Amino acid sequence: CLRRVRQLESSGLIERYMARLNLSRLGWGMSLLVRITLKAQTDRDLRIFEKAVSAVPEITDCFLTTGEADYVLRVFARDASDIERLHGSVLTKLPGVARVESSFVLREIVSGATPPIDRAAT
Repeated sequence: CLRRVRQLESSGLIERYMARLNLSRLGWGMSLLVRITLKAQTDRDLRIFEKAVSAVPEITDCFLTTGEADYVLRVFARDASDIERLHGSVLTKLPGVARVESSFVLREIVSGATPPIDRAAT
């Protein structure tokens, strides 16, 4: 069994191991999905934005997307004043940002699920 796991690791099928923390018990009780629209979408603009986003600890996920918004971020905050701080001092100050739209996550239904894996690939 361990040999099989090592093979999956060396082949790149297993990328990493991680622990899933209960963030609300750690004081991060609010989760937001934030849609970001940039002023321009050149490769350089995207790289600069992505580098800046990677440096913000409250941003746990960042997705380049199609549609009206260029990016969707998952952001965690402690409370409403923390959200206000993040919005005014962090999100709107990220390089190249033209528009910020936020939605509160009321409840997580599915998270961390693994898509179907073709057995032949493993």
